[in-house]
Amino acid sequence: MSLGRAFIAYSFYHKIWDVPRSKQRVLDWSFLDEKDGPSTVAETSTLHLDPANVLYDEFPLASDNSQIRLLQLKAGAGDDPVTCFLEVVDLEGCPEYDALSYVWGDPGVPDSITLHGKQHDVTVNLYDALKRLRQSDKHRRLWVDALCINQGDTKEKEGQIGLMDKIYSRAKEVCMWLG
Repeated sequence: MSLGRAFIAYSFYHKIWDVPRSKQRVLDWSFLDEKDGPSTVAETSTLHLDPANVLYDEFPLASDNSQIRLLQLKAGAGDDPVTCFLEVVDLEGCPEYDALSYVWGDPGVPDSITLHGKQHDVTVNLYDALKRLRQSDKHRRLWVDALCINQGDTKEKEGQIGLMDKIYSRAKEVCMWLG
């Protein structure tokens, strides 16, 4: 019996809010709902996950490992492009999010998403997971290790890996993508 592509979601029922919701710092993502018009952004080359990637410099994390990056996955369906944005949040009292656990796949066979308006290579397995996890009517906030952690920064990786138990246990839902 072959499972083919599988998608499994686990819900963790526990208290994830340490502060009243009214006091949380939740970013306004309403600009994502604006109609796509002519772009004023010049065409750019594809970003790659390497130490020279300036994207993560624009979203620095606190040196005391009290913050994480979350991925905002724009709503879409079918063949709509996969479009995402990053945000930095405090791990304590952060907005509700889901976490993705998946097999990275072959980095030599990439697919492309749009991250902050620029093409960004990801593995085919991650691309497929993001397409499956996005919702057609609203944006989804996710923690995805390959995108939320600067893979080219060893110090950041070590600090964020040390937080993974908290990151996964505080997620509203942990989604497992088997490919």
